[in-house]
Amino acid sequence: MPGCAAIDAPDGPAAAGPIPAGQLAGPEPLPGEPLGAASDVYRLGRLLLQLLTADTRTLPADLDAIVTRALRTEPERRYPSVSALRSDVQ
Repeated sequence: MPGCAAIDAPDGPAAAGPIPAGQLAGPEPLPGEPLGAASDVYRLGRLLLQLLTADTRTLPADLDAIVTRALRTEPERRYPSVSALRSDVQ
């Protein structure tokens, strides 16, 4: 199974280029609904993916697991907060 880097582009994340700001929001918000911690975690996960894979198509397994968890489609399966994600990154 490919790692989280396969999310951005079929030819790898480097081919995807920068992520437009409008694509950083998590998949769950509805128009007019407030964004919560789950959306913050998702946005941070997208940014981490872009930063960590700018020059490569793969991530070390531990970072791949962290980014994959941050990018889960279901908010309840993501990190409960940015602090929890930061703790795993450290």
